[in-house]
Amino acid sequence: MQVRRPSPLWAITGAAAAIAAASLVLAGFTHHRNVNTPIGEGQLFVRDATTALAMVDPSDDPSLTVRQIRNDLRIEAVSYVSPDGMIVASTADGLVGEALANGVLGFGLSQGRFVAVATPIAENIAIDGIVEWRPGDVLYRVLQPTNGGAVLLDYDISELLARRSSNAGVTNTTVRLYLLALAFAVVAAAAVIGRNRTARHNREIAREAELMRLHTDELEHTNAELDRARTAAERALELAEEKNRVRAEFVLMINHELRTPLTAVVTGADLLRSDPEMPAASREEILNAMVLDGGRLEEMIDQMLAVARIENRGLNVEMAPVSGNDVCLDVVSRDQDILHHGHAVELPVAISDRVTLTQLIHSLVDNARSHGASEVRLQCTSGVPFDPQIEVGVRPQNALTFVITDNGPGISPEFLPRIFEKYEKDSFSSGTGLGLYLARMMIEALDGSIAVSTSPHGTKMAVTVQATAAAKRNKAVAP
Repeated sequence: MQVRRPSPLWAITGAAAAIAAASLVLAGFTHHRNVNTPIGEGQLFVRDATTALAMVDPSDDPSLTVRQIRNDLRIEAVSYVSPDGMIVASTADGLVGEALANGVLGFGLSQGRFVAVATPIAENIAIDGIVEWRPGDVLYRVLQPTNGGAVLLDYDISELLARRSSNAGVTNTTVRLYLLALAFAVVAAAAVIGRNRTARHNREIAREAELMRLHTDELEHTNAELDRARTAAERALELAEEKNRVRAEFVLMINHELRTPLTAVVTGADLLRSDPEMPAASREEILNAMVLDGGRLEEMIDQMLAVARIENRGLNVEMAPVSGNDVCLDVVSRDQDILHHGHAVELPVAISDRVTLTQLIHSLVDNARSHGASEVRLQCTSGVPFDPQIEVGVRPQNALTFVITDNGPGISPEFLPRIFEKYEKDSFSSGTGLGLYLARMMIEALDGSIAVSTSPHGTKMAVTVQATAAAKRNKAVAP
């Protein structure tokens, strides 16, 4: 059951009406104060000049324009000045044909600037045939430039003082604002009364509806619990299905990857046993193949055991200062085919586990060879010399970097985002899909990162580990 509550329209209407009433009262008070507050002559000059400028139209007769300005502004002397400084039209007939003699007014006209100046007049000025100002009277003269000339406004002192101190009293606008405020106040009061009556009318219904609401809340809570339980069950089912899929794919992959080298070892042993008279060269070739396949088999088993061990117990590392050149020498000593580019420049000293770091770099070198690279280069530097396409771990701010570069066929763009995932491998490559996953766990234990950039011409992997701010001079080692 839906409980009817007082419509928010009552509150909105009342609040809006009250705000409107207060705003109108404030506006009426402000308007009354403004129209009865004397203003400065500077403000008056600017206001009148702005009004006059808006009324000037170059296409109109200047004589009509100055009279219209005089009527609107209630200024007796309004003149229009041509660009050469001559008064061509004026409400004061005696000014027509005169030139601007005052230097300040002439400067304002030439520079296109508003100016105001107080100056005595030298001769009588008549308006509509009546002499209004005589020699010695002081006029305030305001010049407002326009397009193609200027408007000249003349004030005498008595007129200026009267305009500044005029008291408008209570204007019609103020009365209208107060009447509107009263109307809105009545509306606000009516809205408050209407809302109270509606609230009293719905109070009993609200008490009954509260019991129903509590019962509804209990049902909604129960439904929410059921939804969460169903979601958790669906998620658990999805995880179980995903685990079963991964497990099945892993079993098939391991069955294939382990059976291939194991079959080669068993076949080679059968050949050696069945042919005691086999030539020494053939025997040596079979033995070498058996050793190679046995090594592959041992490496895959070691990878699976290492992953299981790290996932169950973690990877214990002993962080200590280690020279990047020493790590490179350790890797080169295990694989003489690596092309190592040493450095004679100062490089930072790494803070890492030497054994784990060496094993990590060696595994990346082996991974490059197992994926078709015939040449692998190792370089030690202080920064990543390329823009990574993918990076795992967190790159330290002060870092020592080991760059492994190969000339293999590169990594396909579709497979690149998954290269560090467990059991993920390219369809055409051999292995367990654990090599780079194991490398990721190692670099995360060393608080570093592995960055990868690949193309059809080869792949670059940069291993970065934390380094000290101090540098250590490494001697170059020949490849």
